[in-house]
Amino acid sequence: MSPPARRGLNAAIAAAILPDCADTLLLRACLQDADPARAAWDAWRGAVGDPKVTLETETRGLKGLLPLVDAAARAHGFPGPDGLGIYLKASALREELRTGLIAAILARVLDALEADRIPFNLLGGLVAAHTVYAAPALRHCHAIELLVSDQDRARASAALARAGFTPLDLARTAFRHSDGLALHLLHDIAFHPHHQVQGDGVLRRAAPLDLGGRATPCACATDRLIMTLSRAASTRERANLRWACDAFLALPAVDWPVFLAETATRRLALPFSLLCRYLADSLGGHVPRDVLAELDVEAGRAGRLDREAAIDGAFTGLGAARRALGAPGIDVGAWREILRYLVLPSATCLSWTYGPANVVLGAIQRAHRPVRYVTGAVRRRWAGPIARRMR
Repeated sequence: MSPPARRGLNAAIAAAILPDCADTLLLRACLQDADPARAAWDAWRGAVGDPKVTLETETRGLKGLLPLVDAAARAHGFPGPDGLGIYLKASALREELRTGLIAAILARVLDALEADRIPFNLLGGLVAAHTVYAAPALRHCHAIELLVSDQDRARASAALARAGFTPLDLARTAFRHSDGLALHLLHDIAFHPHHQVQGDGVLRRAAPLDLGGRATPCACATDRLIMTLSRAASTRERANLRWACDAFLALPAVDWPVFLAETATRRLALPFSLLCRYLADSLGGHVPRDVLAELDVEAGRAGRLDREAAIDGAFTGLGAARRALGAPGIDVGAWREILRYLVLPSATCLSWTYGPANVVLGAIQRAHRPVRYVTGAVRRRWAGPIARRMR
């Protein structure tokens, strides 16, 4: 277990990054077998009411789970209101059409990169769709993600232009195809700067995957799990729950010694201990108990920057800070850590948001930081009432 002094902070971070009770029931319905899946579905229906209305009106991206819900409903005979089966089937058919479109666009991307002999590694949901899901169309994919070195980024950008992509930022890391598909060029599998490392370990561990008859270099299962958990720990994409499905299904193929070594090197043990324990205890995922114990020990060694990075990542996303500050189990020590992060962050922590700065600019950034949080909270508090008055 974590040291007592850290349990309050762990509770706050867990409340921000882990799915709530209702989301966990939906995940169990999608991922578990037979009776447990049906029981989870019935409990989720009891918690949210009409499944069709809930899934149609949500705004977090849960619609991306609809093909998986449809497959589980047909496999386990989930009961539901009239029209639910047709709604799920239509969603699954749309995803099948989308999968074919993405495959055609991806083929043009791979042609362009290979023509210019640009080293790359395919990452993210596309690899998961073709490796751990029963069929690619069960995994909604909204973007192509590629690992490309910084020195090859300019050449990769030129190759992507030939494949129909337009850059969306000056750094040429985000692109959009003429058909609307997004593409991201990444230089690491971790999303937070504190956890990114130099080196070619990910490229060396890559394995070829047959995509449309083409051997395509893709991240191995261990690196995919690290990337998936990093996404949950540090990005607002955690809200759509696809990370939990990807991680759960990837667990049987993970090289755990490599996972633990990379987690320690990247200083990710604090959030990863919480995420892996959730996968094991709440979803029944296959995470060895000795791995969980080692993650807990490593998380207990987290230094100030590791804790700041965990809070910084956890506070990303709508409502994350509110959930953390209202977490059951939060204590005085956790409040002290969070207030220091908000009001007196380290210079390194500031650089994660604002970039490198001198003494004067750093002082301005420190003054601006609490103001930004207060104005953001006020804006979120009054945006709804003001919008209703203007109607």
